Amino acid sequence: SIGNNARDYFWDFGDGATDTTAAPTHTYPDTGTYYGSVIVSNPRACNFADTTTFKYIASSDTVSADFTAAYPDQCDSLPVSLTNQSRNASEYLWTFGNGDSSTLVEPSRTYQQAGDYWITLEASTDSICVARDTARRKVSLKPRVRADYIPPKNACAPLDTTFTNTSNNGKEYFWDFDDGTTSQEESPSHAFTSDGAYDVTLVTKNDSACNISDTAVRSVQVYAAPFAKFEPDTTVKQVFNEVDFDNQSQGGANYQWAFGDGSGSTLFEPSHKYEGEGTYEVCLTTTTEEGCPDTYCDTIRTVFEARVDVPNAFSPNNDGTNDKLYVEGYGIETIEFKVYNRWGEKVFESNDLENGWDGTYKGKKQEMEVYVYTLETTFLNGETTTQKGNITLLR
Repeated sequence: SIGNNARDYFWDFGDGATDTTAAPTHTYPDTGTYYGSVIVSNPRACNFADTTTFKYIASSDTVSADFTAAYPDQCDSLPVSLTNQSRNASEYLWTFGNGDSSTLVEPSRTYQQAGDYWITLEASTDSICVARDTARRKVSLKPRVRADYIPPKNACAPLDTTFTNTSNNGKEYFWDFDDGTTSQEESPSHAFTSDGAYDVTLVTKNDSACNISDTAVRSVQVYAAPFAKFEPDTTVKQVFNEVDFDNQSQGGANYQWAFGDGSGSTLFEPSHKYEGEGTYEVCLTTTTEEGCPDTYCDTIRTVFEARVDVPNAFSPNNDGTNDKLYVEGYGIETIEFKVYNRWGEKVFESNDLENGWDGTYKGKKQEMEVYVYTLETTFLNGETTTQKGNITLLR
C-alpha cells in the first residue's frame, strides 16, 4: 500500500502486468531487474493524482553458510583453522562456543582448555531474497600433556632432594637422574652422592592426550664438598704454651677455627695458647667458594706443671755447648736469680728467663770454682718458691 488520501491505485509492475488494489501481491515470471510505477488519485484532492517509481530485482540466488574447521593435532592451546565456504554472503558473524565471537571472513581460534565446542557461522547479505543462513560444526579437543617440574637449588654433595612434579594432564611418569638411576614416582626423592652437573629428564605420559607424552629437562648442579682435617703438634700441652695446628684440609677456600675456650681464628694454620687446665674440643670448619662446608674436631688437654731448675755446672768456653747458665722450668711468671762468688760478692743477677750468665763479672772472666745462687720464683698459678744451691764454673 502506498499514498496518503488516495482512493484509486494503478500499479505497473514493469513486466506488462498491472493491478488496481491498494496492496497487491505480484510474482515475476523470470529473474531480472524490473522498473515499475504506481499512480494514486483522488478526485477531491487538490492535486488529483501522484506517481512514484520503484526498482525490483528478481533473483534465484540464496545465501548459503558453510565452513570447515581444521585441527589435525586435536590439541588444546593450538589454533583451529577455519575456512569459510559460504556463498552469496557479504557479512559474517562467528560464535565459538566459549563466549568469543568474530566478524572476520576467516578467523582463527585457539582454545586453552580441552572439551567440545560448537562453532556457529551466520552468513548474510542485503542484496538478494534469501539473505541469511547458519552453519554449525563441533570441535572436540583433547587435553595436552605438559611435562614440567621444579628442580632443586644448586647445592653441595651429597645432595638429598625431592623433585616437585608440576606436569599437567599426566598419568604416568618416568625420571632419569643422569647418574644411572631412574624412578617412576610422581614426585620422587633422590640422593646425588657425587658432585657434577646432572641433566634430569622427566617424561610425562597420558595415552588419552592428544600428544601422548611430553619431556622436560632441567640441570641440577651438585658442588664438591671439601675435606676438613688437622693435626695438633701434641694432644697434651702445658698451660700457657702455644699449640700449633697443621691444617691438612683439601678443597676449602675459607677456614673457621673454634678452640673450645670461646676463641677462634680464620687463619689457615693458627697457633693458640690456653690459659687454663682442661680438655678442649677444637673444631675446624672449611668451606668452598660455593659455600659447601665440612667440619673436623679433635681434643686438646692442657696441664699445669710448675717446675723450676738451675743446672749445677756450665762451661763458658765458647764451644757452643753450655756457654751460659739459664734458669729452666715451666709455668713461670717471674724470677729473681742471683749468683755469688766464694767471698759473697754478687757477680750476676737476672729477672729474665732468657737472660743467662756468661761467666763474666764487669766484663772479666771469672775463675773456675764453685758459686752460690739464690732463686725466688713466682709461678703462673700464683705459687712462689725460694731456693739456693751451688754452681760449678768449668772452662
